[in-house]
Amino acid sequence: MSYFSLFHLKEEPFSNSPDPELYYQGPRHADCLHKLEIAIRLKRGLNVVLGDVGAGKTTMCRHLLRTLQSDDRVEAHLLLDPYFETPREFLAVVCRMLQPTGFEFDDTEWRLKERIKNALFRFGVDENKVVALIIDEGQKITVECLEALRELLNYETNNSKLLQIIIFAQTELKAVIDAKENFADRINELIEVKPLSRRETAKMIRHRLEAAKDTFKAPDLFTPAAIAAIHKATGGYPRKIMRLCHKALLLLARKREAKVTSAMVAECLKGDRRTRPNGRAWAYAALLLIALVLTGAVLYAMWRPQGSHDASAQAESRVVEDSVANEVEPPVHEALLTLEEDTDGDILSPPALSGHSVEPAVDVAVQDAQADEQDELGEWVVETEGTLEDLSRRIYGPLSSRALEGLLAANPQYEVGETLARGTRLVLPAFNESSFVPQHDEYMVHVATYPELVSAMQVAGTLVDSGWDAACMPVNREGEGTRFALVLMESFPDESSAHAAFAELPAENRGRARIIRGWDTGATVLAHAQDPVHLIPVR
Repeated sequence: MSYFSLFHLKEEPFSNSPDPELYYQGPRHADCLHKLEIAIRLKRGLNVVLGDVGAGKTTMCRHLLRTLQSDDRVEAHLLLDPYFETPREFLAVVCRMLQPTGFEFDDTEWRLKERIKNALFRFGVDENKVVALIIDEGQKITVECLEALRELLNYETNNSKLLQIIIFAQTELKAVIDAKENFADRINELIEVKPLSRRETAKMIRHRLEAAKDTFKAPDLFTPAAIAAIHKATGGYPRKIMRLCHKALLLLARKREAKVTSAMVAECLKGDRRTRPNGRAWAYAALLLIALVLTGAVLYAMWRPQGSHDASAQAESRVVEDSVANEVEPPVHEALLTLEEDTDGDILSPPALSGHSVEPAVDVAVQDAQADEQDELGEWVVETEGTLEDLSRRIYGPLSSRALEGLLAANPQYEVGETLARGTRLVLPAFNESSFVPQHDEYMVHVATYPELVSAMQVAGTLVDSGWDAACMPVNREGEGTRFALVLMESFPDESSAHAAFAELPAENRGRARIIRGWDTGATVLAHAQDPVHLIPVR
């Protein structure tokens, strides 16, 4: 019997995709959406929604977009990733949204602003439409692009703004906003999204089962005690609730019982560091990682010396689909780092997705890697102008005070907000690195392999933003130099547990993902004990 027929469902009720059809509007979420829609229709200009990771901002964003796009009087556009190296790149994307034809990629910044202004006047004055730009992942916006956004708000008639901007962002954007008084003054509504209460958690679970039902009555699959345990374990964050409920239903299907109980929830929580910390598992993740780069770093330097960016290297920025780990099913192959070619193995996942070319913006100076303990990862040579915050995000992932403070301490000659010129050298601090050798018979999920660290880092950052712990591990293959294996930082005792994690990966990452087993004991890797995301060759 299939999963859906077993539970009388027509679709997955706890999908990790932001499906507006399954969206539960708790009182606070409904109030937020109501305020945003009123502000947009009254043409109030700029509105900002802040919330922690997994608080439901993206789903709320999609719901708002669908509501606006159903109205012919509204011209609504969505910007999923607002990180751009320069304001000109950002303006070019906005211009292409509003004016798809007649757009020139080599337009100057001034020309792009003129095109945007003309398009806004055409929509807002000539056609009497409301133009809305919705931005998700707003914490990625650079300070320079925030200034460009502020300037777009200057386009107005005598009584209203021509562009309505709604930014959904993590709470870290608040500090950036507070530091820019002229931007903060333009905000009409600043709303903070809070986690769900216990009652709201229960209503959301029941709502999603109701929306996904395949019968007249929604299935009653969770006991009250189970719902209470889910809320306690997740803190009321929707993304964590979805993940835990999905695992609970999988366990319920295996046990063939009537309802999920609190004991089943506790069983699902064992070893799940994303929902509740697991000391032993985290110790493994924090320990794995200083043995691989010490060897990989030297090879990285040999194959990619500082300053070399030839055409063939840039062409290699697309995703490389080699066999860092042999494919499973069946069987799961041994040794992640033996790199044996497996041309006949069964494909575990759907057909591979097309890789996205990522142009390296920086180079790493790899020097002597003999010290057992160190305070620095090496030097980062700036090739594209940016602030220290921009570079912190690029190196360490989503901007955090710990990473930024570490960079400032290691580079006291620079300040927050200061533009760093091309060629500037930065010392990269290491954060509580330690070594770890996992058990040979444990399973892990290998997401993909990349020829360049920058490409792997970017994908790892998107996974971390989605609630996953990921690491980029330098791996050497004879005749090909150093490559970077992106893996989930969680080991599993058996294949079925690894398959469950694989099934939860975002669809765009499952295309090349495989399950691996075992490690080469001579391999080394570097990670941050508190934030094992991006691995950088050591000095």
